[in-house]
Amino acid sequence: MLLSKNKILVILAVLVSSFQMGFAQSYVLEVGKQYELPILLSLAPGEFSFSATIKLSNPTVFFPDGLSQTSTSIISNHSLTRITDSTYSLVATVTANESSDTAFFLWGTALAGNDSTATIQIADLRVNDNPLDNLEIRLLTTSVGTRRPYVRFSVFDPGFPNPISSQETVTFAYQIDIPSDVRFYAVTLNGTQTLIGDFKNVPFGVHRFQFTPGPLWASGNYWVMFETVTGTRYQPLHIRN
Repeated sequence: MLLSKNKILVILAVLVSSFQMGFAQSYVLEVGKQYELPILLSLAPGEFSFSATIKLSNPTVFFPDGLSQTSTSIISNHSLTRITDSTYSLVATVTANESSDTAFFLWGTALAGNDSTATIQIADLRVNDNPLDNLEIRLLTTSVGTRRPYVRFSVFDPGFPNPISSQETVTFAYQIDIPSDVRFYAVTLNGTQTLIGDFKNVPFGVHRFQFTPGPLWASGNYWVMFETVTGTRYQPLHIRN
């Protein structure tokens, strides 16, 4: 049965009963499609806890979106937390329904960014608090015909005009390629953040954000922080009275 995401055959194999690392392979992904990268587990029936750090050698090639389960296991209490553009924290609990190979999946999107190759390293891997060796997945992205841009990162352009007076309006342009909540903060040089824009479920595409400080804003240098589900970006702003 064909699922909505493209299945890739065995990438990683881990024999949990003896905690031996299996093998890693290289795979070719088509740009713009979502893939489930399986971690195969030989488990006796029962519950197993997993934790790891996922490191991307090139985050413009593959964007991890989450974890998913198969028909032979149940995954619960799971999270994939983005720490930086290239580092994620993985936590999951897997319940094996039967004594056979089961898997949970790291799924995400193949991108066309600065390069076409990347290595995904699964580091600090622990199963039931028992350490395993680091694992690697090697990926190559390709596309049919002319390589088309598909970058799962937000774009935040400089504001204009800049500098401005407290009564003037600065306009920022930004672009997102998936729907997202969008927030803007003015950040002082000592790190104080003030929310200046909060927008729910903004559709993908190019948008504008305008900001007029008002008379209560002190003159000086600020950073405007742009926050989406894919991370944060910054642009400078100078207010002069």
